[in-house]
Amino acid sequence: MPPAESNARAEPRGPKNFARYGGDRGFGCDMIASEMVPAASLKIFEPLTAFEEPERAYWEGYVAGGTVPPTDTVLLSRERGLSGPTATLVASSEHADVIERDGVVLVCPHRAKLRLLASVLAFHRSIPAEVAGAFMPDGEEDRATEGIERIRSDHPGWRNHVLESTWEVPLHWFVPFHDDERRFSHRRGSRASLQYETAVADARERTGRALEVVKETLPNPGVIAPLAGITRWLQDFAGEGRVVLDYAGVGGMLPTEELRTDHTAREIWASIRALSEGDGDRAAAHYMVAAERWAGIRRKETLN
Repeated sequence: MPPAESNARAEPRGPKNFARYGGDRGFGCDMIASEMVPAASLKIFEPLTAFEEPERAYWEGYVAGGTVPPTDTVLLSRERGLSGPTATLVASSEHADVIERDGVVLVCPHRAKLRLLASVLAFHRSIPAEVAGAFMPDGEEDRATEGIERIRSDHPGWRNHVLESTWEVPLHWFVPFHDDERRFSHRRGSRASLQYETAVADARERTGRALEVVKETLPNPGVIAPLAGITRWLQDFAGEGRVVLDYAGVGGMLPTEELRTDHTAREIWASIRALSEGDGDRAAAHYMVAAERWAGIRRKETLN
């Protein structure tokens, strides 16, 4: 799986709007297999009316048919976009997660091939150019770029509805949410889970507000870039949609009681409010509570 971002890396390449497809590792875009590596996800669910024809008709039929994403997959070969060590399995047709809120059906398209190709480019960007050949065949980056360009041409309205992050939940993923939107669940005989959910319109307003505060008080590109990336990502979607942060496999690494008492979004927003009030010490204290919570998880990644 793609390692943590290196300071020494190749110059970015790829399609001009690569970040639109989740290709900016600064806001999390690993294409992962959750049974292999613990991963969290950030998903956008949109109402059927947000999709243009003919895709809207496709999802209407998909929902009406009660389709469940299949376990059977097909190999994405060189002819279809990848080869060698980075060839992988993707669904042979488009599938989605489906939820219903207040009587409205919302879907989160998987866009598996699109996410995979973006992940290849993100991986290539994250490692030094001189060692890239040890991880992927020559020309793989170009094939991935060409694959994304073909998708852009064939499906100009497509966006990446799913961001994934291995081993941890990036702290800027909590900015779209408030603590009262947190949902902890632990049924007998099952693994505890933790999710946040809010409206896209609310998420956009919050990230935009936080970005303004951070730009004014912490003019550090390393802090601003991830938050700016997720802010841009949210702007691509219908305001009446829903944003869902799911700890998923990452939550499975945490003891149940630790997951139950995890209020990272509350700490992040306490830090942002303190920054807006000019209280840097209080902002740092709240941020460190959240950061220390994830430090142990990052050490597990390093050991892995």
